[in-house]
Amino acid sequence: MVVRNKLILIVAAAILAALLILWESLNGGVVTHYPLADVNNPGISNWWGLLTFPLLTWGALIIAEKRNAQTDDGESAGDTLVLQKNYLIGGLAFGLLMGVLWEFGQGDILQYLILLPWVIALFLRIYLPETTLGFVLGMAYTFGGVLPVAFALVIQTAGFFIYLLFNRGGRWLYKKLSYLEKR
Repeated sequence: MVVRNKLILIVAAAILAALLILWESLNGGVVTHYPLADVNNPGISNWWGLLTFPLLTWGALIIAEKRNAQTDDGESAGDTLVLQKNYLIGGLAFGLLMGVLWEFGQGDILQYLILLPWVIALFLRIYLPETTLGFVLGMAYTFGGVLPVAFALVIQTAGFFIYLLFNRGGRWLYKKLSYLEKR
């Protein structure tokens, strides 16, 4: 996906956050989440989504921009930004699935599904900013604007190390073994 104006995506994320807050305020009030589901802990309000969604979008776009995007004809992209659409859609689909399962009380399935990104990390780079953005936006309706960021931080940090160890490490080991075989 080629993006020419980052500001539009950042404003769209802010509008999405505002619409979620408006929806919640019109349907019983803005939700506050408590760590470990204990009301004695300090609450995390979904109002934070007004800050986290645009900041996360901006951060994801900045990181993606640093990958030195190239246009299809191989020239320098300049102010054009190429987002890896499949990772964004994958993160969004996974976040939506997690949110839907939570809403319908399917915790039994959810406890196993949460491990799926680490299996996928054996083969794919789930730690890309597009995946994080999609995941957080997918979980936004159910979990607000802060908890999905924390979930993504844990899931994708572990996914980074899994990818690094098994994918990159496996390639390195394969090259070494191939070299020894040729001798």
